[in-house]
Amino acid sequence: MANTYLDVSTIAAEALPLLADQMAMLPLVHRGFDNEFGSPKQKGDTIQIEKPQNFTTVDGSVDISGSYQDITETAVNLQLNVQRSVAIEITAKDLTLSVPDFTRKFTAGAVVALGEYVNQDILGLYTDIPYWYGVSGTTPDALEDIALARKVLQDNKCPSNLRSLVMDNSAEAEFLTLDALVKVNEAGTNRALREAAIGQVYKIGMYSDGQVKTHTAGGYAALTDLTSDGIQTIGATTFNVASTAGASTASVVVGDIFTIETGAAAGQYVCTAAATAVAGDIALTIYPALRGATATIDTVAFADETAGAHVANLMFQKNAFALGMAPLAAPVGGANGSVMTANGMSISVTLDFDITTYKNIMRFDILYGVKTLYPELACRLLG
Repeated sequence: MANTYLDVSTIAAEALPLLADQMAMLPLVHRGFDNEFGSPKQKGDTIQIEKPQNFTTVDGSVDISGSYQDITETAVNLQLNVQRSVAIEITAKDLTLSVPDFTRKFTAGAVVALGEYVNQDILGLYTDIPYWYGVSGTTPDALEDIALARKVLQDNKCPSNLRSLVMDNSAEAEFLTLDALVKVNEAGTNRALREAAIGQVYKIGMYSDGQVKTHTAGGYAALTDLTSDGIQTIGATTFNVASTAGASTASVVVGDIFTIETGAAAGQYVCTAAATAVAGDIALTIYPALRGATATIDTVAFADETAGAHVANLMFQKNAFALGMAPLAAPVGGANGSVMTANGMSISVTLDFDITTYKNIMRFDILYGVKTLYPELACRLLG
């Protein structure tokens, strides 16, 4: 009796739901895809995704004419700039395995690796976020840390639903030992103690993720005391600062965060471009644009000027970040391929024979892009 071989469409059908399960950030962020999701794409293509509405409230006890908020179908471009692949060598005998056995031996490991990369890229969007609470280099360990990071979101008028805090393992360990979270109290359960599951705190879903990023700051340790070079303009996204120490080799990198502590533009900002000081002056490209009134900026202080780095734990509302995926074009020629799509997700499985090595090669591929939609709906909780 002839052997029955697994086909790539069956393997792809098994791989897609497994991929979704491996992306811890997937249910926590906005999922967007264009109306032509079924049309194949390639790396570098751009799709349009629907941008969720972000409304604000006004005082309803007074005349609200002039405060109407338009409901418009807005879309943003999202570039599919990441194609990740896992290639494995298999034999004809492997293709005679049952579906569960093949999944256990090959598919599960491949999608775990793919899912980890997607997760990392979403967490890497922290570099867009200018808002933070905490002390660089110090792991948050108190309910007050959560409450004050939450205040940052509140001050930015962030919607109160669908909020999450994704923290590194060190922060999770600190929170899991808090009496307020492990005792049988108002919640009526000691689940945090029994299952190491924190659940919700202050209506914020609490999650740990070993892939939370650590931000290594630029070399601006010598720029502890910075002053701006002259009068700045409201709405400007660049300005020059000078070091009182005259450091000529200082630098900033994308994601460096700083506070304008005094002056009309006081607030928190993030560097959106790398820069190196020239003769002690350094040009900062920033988000958001300078706020307040036109005035001299007296002091600029970087969050990492002492520790040099921070863990970028993220507290955010779902619409802060977006993930978009698209199907890859099916192979042409001799290769046997299948593309499986569902619920805005897609995975490609391709089987081919390498004549030069006389081996069967199977590869799993995904195509995706990530984007920050609303920086104001996120906050770094420094660790």
